[in-house]
Amino acid sequence: ADYQVRAPNSSPTARFTMSSSEVTPPATVTFDASNSSDPDGSIRSYEWAFGDGVRNQGQTTTRRFTTGDIGTVTVELTVTDNDGATDQTRKSISIEQPPNTPPTARATATPSSGEAPVDVTFDASNSSDPDGTIRSYEWTLPGGQQATGQTVKRTYGSDDTGELTASVTVTDSDGASTTDTASVVVTKPPNTVPTATATATPTSGSPPLTVTLSGSASTDPDGTITGYSWTIPGKSSQSGETATVEFTDDDVGTYDISLTVRDNRGATATDTVTVEVVEQQLLPDVSDETLAQGAIVGVGLVSSTLFDSE
Repeated sequence: ADYQVRAPNSSPTARFTMSSSEVTPPATVTFDASNSSDPDGSIRSYEWAFGDGVRNQGQTTTRRFTTGDIGTVTVELTVTDNDGATDQTRKSISIEQPPNTPPTARATATPSSGEAPVDVTFDASNSSDPDGTIRSYEWTLPGGQQATGQTVKRTYGSDDTGELTASVTVTDSDGASTTDTASVVVTKPPNTVPTATATATPTSGSPPLTVTLSGSASTDPDGTITGYSWTIPGKSSQSGETATVEFTDDDVGTYDISLTVRDNRGATATDTVTVEVVEQQLLPDVSDETLAQGAIVGVGLVSSTLFDSE
């Protein structure tokens, strides 16, 4: 009988390559075991292990790495030949921490315009961070005021008119920061004209007559009165909240004196007060002779009255 002696099976040799040995997630790596060989047969299967319990099959495979894989991952390849013999090989791949992506700051102002006084909300809630969280919001408000928080509220009055800009700096959990700005346009409300009120003390009299004029009762509902101008017929104009006018014998007559006031936004109003300068009433002249005659008549009347009584 003829007997054939079969040579013992030679084990296969496992070999593989990686498309990259260092990656920053998210990243996909391709593993290729086509260089594995079997000297006396063929390779029947390829099994890949990545240390997390997941196993892939095939001469080539891919694996997607995420931030959860940061560190060193050991990749193990097991090849099995047609006679059941196996071989293993291992390689390591480094999964590196990706560089921090700065956050995106987004600031809004609501409303974006308004008439003073206006309540404004500055809001950075639309800011975002693609690879972490936003840790802080720091505001520089109009006028240099500092504030913190996702939203900030302020009220701006007529002294704050114009385009007002606020900036917010957002900082993420890794310390990176970016800045954005938002603006609000504050306009003044329509000006309300002042009210002029003129008074004179006294309002009538005979010369020489000194009259004190006053505009202190004048008012402005939405600002301040910044100017007073007095117009006096036949006299020089005067300025100031109060004024003094001197009338002489030549000034007998009626005077309509006007006061014009001007407010801090240029609006004016006028009021008038009347002063009457009347002629002085003098007693008639009495001569010495008339006084003497009156005295004699007076004495005679007194004497007659005394004799009649007896």
